[in-house]
Amino acid sequence: MIHVSKSIGEIRVGGDVVLKGPLTFDIINVAGSLKIEGDAKGGEISASGRAVFLGNLKADECSFAGSIKAEGVIECSDLSVAGEGRFSNLVKADEIHFSGRIWSERIECDEGHFSGDLSLKYVMCDEVFIEKESKVSGVIIGEEVLIGRKAEVDDVYGTDVVIGSDVKANIVEGVDVKIGDGTRINEVRYVKDVKIGPSAKVRSLKKIDELSRKPGYS
Repeated sequence: MIHVSKSIGEIRVGGDVVLKGPLTFDIINVAGSLKIEGDAKGGEISASGRAVFLGNLKADECSFAGSIKAEGVIECSDLSVAGEGRFSNLVKADEIHFSGRIWSERIECDEGHFSGDLSLKYVMCDEVFIEKESKVSGVIIGEEVLIGRKAEVDDVYGTDVVIGSDVKANIVEGVDVKIGDGTRINEVRYVKDVKIGPSAKVRSLKKIDELSRKPGYS
């Protein structure tokens, strides 16, 4: 087991690593278990196995495979998580790729790709892509929102919203909304235009003056 604190350059190791912050780094690459106690800031960080962050993390490139638990704010230019994850604070990135079983409190990004079984309490991104056959609970807000076929989502708000075929959703609200065949939605609200596939089922359809939850605003 390796214990390091303060300023480090590059760590590439297989095994268990414990880093005590506050610290700065260039590269951290761990195949095994990574734990950071305190805040960390640096360039590239990756872990395959288990990663635990007790403080805040700010980095350029972040990649995690296996499991991750974060109690502080996670801020990365590019963030990729594959496996199981729990984020108890803000997650902020230019581009996010989440796949697997992931729980998060709040996500803010420019572009977000999500697949698997995810509990995302609040997502605010410019572009949101929910991959096909995924199940995502929570509120999704974006300029452009695309929900893949056979996905299940809760509430979606956006400027341009495209719902694929055979999707299940609670609320869909957008300026322009397109809904694919076989999709079932409890309530659809639109500002300008709505197109609904012939075999889609919408319980309630309503034209509104403006979005109740706008992209770029909490």
